[in-house]
Amino acid sequence: MNKTLLIVISLLASATFFWITYTPWLEGDTAALLQGARGMYDCLLRGQYSGCTIVHFPLSQFLPNLLLIRLGFTDAEIHHWLAYFSFWAFLGHLLLIYYLVATHLSKSAALVILAVFLSGYDIWYARSSFNEMMASLWILTFVVACLKRWPPIIIVLLFFL
Repeated sequence: MNKTLLIVISLLASATFFWITYTPWLEGDTAALLQGARGMYDCLLRGQYSGCTIVHFPLSQFLPNLLLIRLGFTDAEIHHWLAYFSFWAFLGHLLLIYYLVATHLSKSAALVILAVFLSGYDIWYARSSFNEMMASLWILTFVVACLKRWPPIIIVLLFFL
């Protein structure tokens, strides 16, 4: 990767990080997800593994919530941290997309694909508290793991996330 591209990516990442820090998008579904995660956490504390009311979101969206609840964060703090996680997942998308396309096609093709990716809705989701970027990062990582023939245990774990 050339020096100019690294500078542009660094500036974009910095600007996006500050955008998220000062104006995170707190999604309405985040409250439902967090309520479900609190219910799941309470059930786990009681040792109750069935009969708990949990909303319909994927496991990969619950895991960060459970961790933050365990660490004692408030709902408002969790909403902000989920926006930060979305940003980091967005950066993960950029890295994995570049890695996958550059190794299978070319670095030039990877830059074109990154430009297409950056022109879409994902920049908006990079500041969202709903954690969809993290869920899609796990899916992308699963695809990369399959294409790159990573160890089977990693592929199986990614499949269930």
